[in-house]
Amino acid sequence: MAHDFGNRWQVVTIDGNLVELSGAMQGGGKTVRRGGMQFTNINSATTTTNPLLDGSKEECAKLEAHAGKSLHDLKQYSSASCDTTRVELTKCLPDLRANCLLNDDDAAKLTKLNRKIQKCTSDMASCAMLASKLEADVARLQKSILDAGGSRLKKQ
Repeated sequence: MAHDFGNRWQVVTIDGNLVELSGAMQGGGKTVRRGGMQFTNINSATTTTNPLLDGSKEECAKLEAHAGKSLHDLKQYSSASCDTTRVELTKCLPDLRANCLLNDDDAAKLTKLNRKIQKCTSDMASCAMLASKLEADVARLQKSILDAGGSRLKKQ
């Protein structure tokens, strides 16, 4: 369309040629094209029916109905599960605190595990001390080997 509600539209082809209102093209070319920008009635052009479009409209209506039902169900479930108030929750709080306390078996297991952790920590500290002593001995032996070999061994 060249004019649409008082606006002027220009059409440019892929080649870069400009199409005029009359349908004539600027920029040359071997073939003459006429009537390319004529106004057509949109209502008469869309009178043909497309079966794919009709099927899509039906599917869209079904999906909208399903979405409405799902939204209704969601509102119903959310209102049913959120009926607890602050007062009801504070009434449940002592029972929940009593359930989360350690019983005697769990307390015994906890003290046993803490003793095991302390033993492993002390074993690890003694192993680290022994490792540092061994590293010092290795360094001392390496130094004595280098000293025994003389300057020729030190240069290597």
